[in-house]
Amino acid sequence: MDSKVATTTSIGRGGKPAEFYDSYLYGLSGQARDVWLNPTGDGGTAKVRVPRGGYTLNSGVYINPEDYTKGGPSGPRRPPARLCCRSPRSASRPM
Repeated sequence: MDSKVATTTSIGRGGKPAEFYDSYLYGLSGQARDVWLNPTGDGGTAKVRVPRGGYTLNSGVYINPEDYTKGGPSGPRRPPARLCCRSPRSASRPM
């Protein structure tokens, strides 16, 4: 099976790596069809090997994991996650 490494980076509102976050990848096409993954890692970054194909990413950044309704300090708004996949054969080519 052809696969790639997917890296998600979750950034908090202050621009630093998120302490509390959830990310889910769901495969839509190709060898990834119906694959469900929950990449986790330290410092807001998670890496997971995924089958080749199309995916959708759902990600959330939380201030208080005990109460998701609580916000945090205001700051610049930034995208909560970035997804990048690279083939082991071509490390400089984005997915």
